[in-house]
Formats: sequence, C-alpha cells, structure tokens
Amino acid sequence: MKDIIRIAKVCPGESILEPCVGSGAIAEPIKAVGATVTTNDLVATYGYTPDSTGDFTRKEYRRQFDRVVTNPPFRLASAFIAKSLEVAPEAWMLLRLQFLEGKKREALLRRHLAEIHVYVSRVNFIAGSSSAMCFCWMKFVRDSQGQPPKLFWI
Repeated sequence: MKDIIRIAKVCPGESILEPCVGSGAIAEPIKAVGATVTTNDLVATYGYTPDSTGDFTRKEYRRQFDRVVTNPPFRLASAFIAKSLEVAPEAWMLLRLQFLEGKKREALLRRHLAEIHVYVSRVNFIAGSSSAMCFCWMKFVRDSQGQPPKLFWI
C-alpha cells in the first residue's frame, strides 16, 4: 500500500483521514513520511486501535483534511466518496476496477473522478494468496469540471 504515497504525492505535514483503517496497512506508511493521519473504523479490529470508531458515512468532523485515503467496503464506496468530499477536497480510494461499471455510479464518476491508477499485476492483500480481481487507486475531487479522468498504470 506504499504506492499511494508516490501516486498521491503525500507530503510531510499534510492532514489525511483514513476512515477504514483496518490493520493500518495504508495509514502507517503515510504516517512514516510525516503526514498527520486521523484514523477511524467501524470497530477496532485487526490489532490496530483507530483514533475513533463508528460509521464514517454518518460521522461529523469539525475540520477539513487535505485528503481522504482508504480502501472502502465495495458496496459502500459511493457513500464513502460522497462523505470524503465533504471533509476533503480530494479522496483516494483503493477499489476494484469494476467500480467503473454501473448506471447508478455514472453521475458520481462523471462529476468527481479525476484519475485512475491501475495495478498491472494482481494485488495480494494476504501473503501467499492470489486475487482474480483487478484493483486500482481512484482519485476523486469535489468537481472535475467535466474533464475526463486521467489513466495511469502502476
């Protein structure tokens, strides 16, 4: 998950929200470059203690972040994108490439999707396993101003 640091050009001092922190696989490498990471998860699991727990889509944050970076639950990804863009000008989501399909998401994608960074090799989230799914990082912005998303390969 260290790829996101290079892809999103994460810098020391930035404030980043990771609302699905899980085991910290995304948050910890970002912290290591000197960014301030605020973490959340539905419940504290995976041996990692988040700064807060609860449903991200219903949480109220009293501040803005420079960006949101997370691997959201696929079925809730649209809601996570919408909530992320309320608390930050950009959101980076690790999603299956399949997220680009679907009439229900078309308006969201056309308005907010700015970049797609596709892994050329399958991403394995568990050591020794393999995945049949193609993953990518998608960058969403508050308003893409009608510009088509840029495509990159990782």
